[in-house]
This record gives sequence, structure tokens and C-alpha cells, in this order.
Amino acid sequence: MAAQQLAAIVESSDDAILTKDLNGTITSWNRGAEQLFGYTAEEAIGRSVTMLIPDDRIDEEPDILQRLRRGEKIDHYETVRQRKDGSHVHISLSVSPLRDENGNVAHVTIADVKQSNGVIHVIDKVLLPKM
Repeated sequence: MAAQQLAAIVESSDDAILTKDLNGTITSWNRGAEQLFGYTAEEAIGRSVTMLIPDDRIDEEPDILQRLRRGEKIDHYETVRQRKDGSHVHISLSVSPLRDENGNVAHVTIADVKQSNGVIHVIDKVLLPKM
């Protein structure tokens, strides 16, 4: 029941929430992500999250994934992401690695679409396997 409630909250949120694995493949995508980035869930799921990264920042994702694999936390990483229409949006990433009880790997990104000083605040959380 708790999982269903959480899924309903995520899906109905105005915040952009997506999950990706530690290879950067998008595994889920909510309506807030559709509104922020312009892609439907059908268009985004199964694709690399690099579709959201402008060409001049493409080197950021491997570094972020490597840091997460080491269990590092990243606070307030200001960057730019790209929407489907090619326009750019300024965001601030906070990344926290987490492990679930089954050792499953997931990567959850929550983007608050309410802008503060022109910056969209994003919180990334990663579930890492048990050691």
C-alpha cells in the first residue's frame, strides 16, 4: 500500500521526477518531467538521460555517475539541461546515494519547477547495491 501511495504522489506531482539506473538509462518519468522537459514518458523511458544534457555539458554525466558509484554526495551542482524543443533550463543538482533493502539500483531525480532566482532546484537520489 505504501508503494502505491508513493507512486501516486510521484505521478501527480508538479515536480519533475524521473528515475535512471547507474548507466544513465531513464527507467521512469512523471508528468512533471513531461511538463519541464517536453518529452512524454513513452519518449523518455529507455533512453539515455544524456538526451537532457546540452552538447557543451555532455561530459558532466559520466563524472556524476562515477561519483555516485563511489557513494559521494553532490550538493547544489548548478548546471543547464535541455528541453525537447532545444531550449535550456538552469538547474541546481543535489545528489545523494542511497541503498535499498534489496540492493536494487535506481536513480531518482526530483526537479522543483518553482524557480528561485532563475534556478530550478533538483534533488538526485541514487539507490546503490548493498556492499
